[in-house]
Amino acid sequence: MVFISAPPNICTCWGDPHCTGFSIPEILIHGSCRHVLASDNCAKTTLSTFKISGSFHKVKPTVQRSYVRTVHVEFKLKDGTPVVIQLPNDIKITWDGVKRVEISMPGSFKGSLCGICGEIDDSNMIIGGHDSTHQNDADGCAPKAASLPVNTWTTDVIEYGNSHYIAGDEDENDECREECGMNQEITMATDDATTTRIPYVHPKFIYKWVGNDV
Repeated sequence: MVFISAPPNICTCWGDPHCTGFSIPEILIHGSCRHVLASDNCAKTTLSTFKISGSFHKVKPTVQRSYVRTVHVEFKLKDGTPVVIQLPNDIKITWDGVKRVEISMPGSFKGSLCGICGEIDDSNMIIGGHDSTHQNDADGCAPKAASLPVNTWTTDVIEYGNSHYIAGDEDENDECREECGMNQEITMATDDATTTRIPYVHPKFIYKWVGNDV
């Protein structure tokens, strides 16, 4: 007996934009902002495993229709279950969902790399974008700003790491907020009291595609 698997269910958004759902016929999306395209968090529970959303941008200020500029993909991992992402440019990212992330970088990128991982065949630690020009920032993370300008060499491991800080983790990371001097506490309601403790967040892998400007 031969078992034939059912074809996948397809949802597509294209153009400015036309969207066809898994079963919903073609519709036109107007306006901008970020919208959920597909998720299994319909009941708003902690059991959801993925969310795929799109950032819609208007083509022109005078036109109501928009296009998908950025695609965001989030999914939670089971403990010990690694996730592997192979990008079209042959970069491979592997994460075990706990504490180890590995980036496999093709040699063709040699000479263009920056970040904590550094450059290929070059052990120098180069100051990143969060450099001395950010020491007096009113917003962001001034305490982590390096004492040196971007693209200069340092032997200070802590300063090197801090110079590659980027914003975006503060809302779910109390320690980051404290290190950045963001003293405003996030208050969360519980069944019996109000607490400022941020609960454990299950590991999740988040990545996004950014398209070309129209």
